[in-house]
Amino acid sequence: MPVLAMMFFLCWSAVAVAGSSITLQGDLLSVDLDDMPVAEVIARLKRLRVGVGVSGYVVADPTETISVRFEDLPLPLAMQRLFRHQDHLLRFQRDPGEEAGFHLSLRGGTAPVEIPDPEILLESLQTHYEAGDLASLLPALEDAATHPASEVRERVIALLARIDEHAPVALLGRLALDDPEPALRTRALLLLVDRHGEEALAVLEQALEDPDPGVVSQVRMLLDRFL
Repeated sequence: MPVLAMMFFLCWSAVAVAGSSITLQGDLLSVDLDDMPVAEVIARLKRLRVGVGVSGYVVADPTETISVRFEDLPLPLAMQRLFRHQDHLLRFQRDPGEEAGFHLSLRGGTAPVEIPDPEILLESLQTHYEAGDLASLLPALEDAATHPASEVRERVIALLARIDEHAPVALLGRLALDDPEPALRTRALLLLVDRHGEEALAVLEQALEDPDPGVVSQVRMLLDRFL
């Protein structure tokens, strides 16, 4: 099942077409959707920018549809309602310097999920790396790339740098576009260009819409390499 990564920054705004609407005012989200594909829902949420940061992933077939209506729900509750039929992990952050709050839900919300302890996970990643087994290291890095602790995601990027050309374009691209930390998005972009050259162009073009001006400045410099 595809993992649809997301990062969007929400402010008062509205995205609407005939028969559907997504509106955010302050921290309150109102939605009126009828059989809209999950991928389109995420795309429209991304258009509501600046303010409360939301990042994470939704596990779903991109063509799977959502039909839901509600008004003025607080953002975490609204997102839970919106993706209640999909497995998802979402993170909320009001200010760049603030620790993110976390919301974790499984399909149906019936089973608890533990977020791995950062220290244990870091040790596990190092063990996979030292064993030199890419078949076990790469899936472990994929899983760790969405961990809420920034030091874990930072280690993911560091280990990807050590495995050179084996660093997957898709994983680096996801980190470059969706990591909550601008510094880590920048490091992932630099590594992506360094390891994969022109294969990074599609990600760089998307990263031009990054909400952090420092990241956008770095993206423009990286794009200049290909002129």
